[in-house]
Amino acid sequence: MSARRRRPSLPPVPQDSKDEGGIQRLRRDLERVQHEREKLRRENVRLRRENERLKKQLDAARRAGFRQAAPFSRGEPKRDPRRPGRKPGRAYGRRGKRPTPKQVDEIYEAPLPDACPDCGEDVRKESVVAQYQEDIPPVRPIVRQFNVHIGSCRGCHRRLQGRHPLQTSDALGAAAIQIGPQAVAFAAFLNKQLGLSFGKIVTLMQERFGLRVSRGGLVRALHRVADRARPSYEALCDQIRGSPTVTPDETGWKVAAVLWWLHVFVTRDTTVYSIAPGRGYEEAAAILADHPRAPLPARVKEVLQKALQLRDRRDIGEISPHGLAVARGRLAEELVSVVEQSSTVPDVERFANHLAREFTAIFTFLFHPEVDATNWRAEQAIRGSVITRKVCGGGNRTERGAETQQVLASILRTAAQRGLNASDLLVTMLRTAEPVVPPGLGPTTS
Repeated sequence: MSARRRRPSLPPVPQDSKDEGGIQRLRRDLERVQHEREKLRRENVRLRRENERLKKQLDAARRAGFRQAAPFSRGEPKRDPRRPGRKPGRAYGRRGKRPTPKQVDEIYEAPLPDACPDCGEDVRKESVVAQYQEDIPPVRPIVRQFNVHIGSCRGCHRRLQGRHPLQTSDALGAAAIQIGPQAVAFAAFLNKQLGLSFGKIVTLMQERFGLRVSRGGLVRALHRVADRARPSYEALCDQIRGSPTVTPDETGWKVAAVLWWLHVFVTRDTTVYSIAPGRGYEEAAAILADHPRAPLPARVKEVLQKALQLRDRRDIGEISPHGLAVARGRLAEELVSVVEQSSTVPDVERFANHLAREFTAIFTFLFHPEVDATNWRAEQAIRGSVITRKVCGGGNRTERGAETQQVLASILRTAAQRGLNASDLLVTMLRTAEPVVPPGLGPTTS
C-alpha cells in the first residue's frame, strides 16, 4: 500500500496574529490584495477592448487605402454637423452675388394678373424689377458641305484642288466626313486639361450636342491637331530654354504599359510638358530624404526654412536692404559649415557634393525677387496631368499618344497662363493650310 502524499505544511502563524489586532491586519491585507486583483482584472478587460478597437481601426484604414471609389472619404459623417459656409455677423465679409449681365439677348415680360387670386379685386402696378437668367442654349451640330473644285494645270498637268478657309483638311473619299475644329478643340480641352476619358467625351458629345463621334475618331482627330500644333510646341520649348528661371517637376507616366516620366517646365507665362523614358538625376529622391545616421539633410532644411522666412520679411518690407544683405551672408556661412561636414553615408556625401556645386544658385531668390524659391508653379501645372493619369489608366497606350499629350497639354496650359482662348488657338491651327504659330504663343515681353 503506497504512502499517502504529505499535506504541505502551512507557514507558522505569527504570534501577534493570535490577538484581535493581528487578525484585523490580516483581513485588511487580504481585502487590499483582492481590491488590487479586481482592479488589475478590470484594467486587463479595458486593454483587451482597446486592443480590439485599434485592430478594427487599423483594418479599416488598410481597406480604405485600397478603396478607389472614395479616396478622399473622411469616414462616418457627424451626427450633428455644423452648417457649412461662413457664419453670419460682422466677420462675414462682403457678400458675393452674380454680376449683372452686360448683354441681354432676350427680354420677356412677367405681367401682373388682372385680379387678385385671393379676393378678386383689381391689381395696381407699382414698379417693374429686372430679373436675369443666364442659360446654355440648345445646341445642334452645324454640318458644312464643301464643294471642292478639282482641276489640273494646262502646262505641267499637275493636279490641283480648291480649299476654303473653313476647311481643316484636304482629304477626300473615305476621309471626306470629318469632325469640325470646334468639336476637336473642345475634345482636346476635355481630355488634356480636364482629364475626361474619351468614352465620357463621346457620351457628352452625343447627349448634349447631338454629335455622334467614336473614341477612335477623337483619338485620330487629336493626333491631327497635335501635328498642326508642333511648331507652336517647339516655340514654347525655345521660350523655356531662353528663360532665365524655370521651375521643373516630374511624375510617373505609363506609355504602352511601360513606366516613363512626365516632366513639366514652368515659367510665369509658359508651360511645357515632356514625356520621356528616363527621369534623370535618379539619386535626387533618395538623397533628399532624411537618413537615420546623417543629420546633414535636417540641418540643410533648417537653413532653407530660415531663408524662406527672410524672403517673406523682405517681401513685406520688414527688413532693410542692408539688413537683408547681412542676414543673407550669415545664411551662406551657416550653409557652408553644414556642407563641409563629412559623412560616412554615400547618399549624403553625394547630396553635400551637389550642394557644393550648386552653392552659388541656392540663395538666388534672396538676390533677385523675381525668382521663385520653390517649384510651386510646376506642382500646380502637374496636377491636371496627375488626374488624367488616374482616369486614363496611368498614361498613354502608344508613343504617338504620349507625343499628342505633351503637345496639346502644353498649348492648353500656356493659353490659360496667358489669358488666351485655347479653342480659338486650336481652331486657327487646324484651319491653316500649313502649320503656324498663332499670335499669342510667341515670346512674351514679361
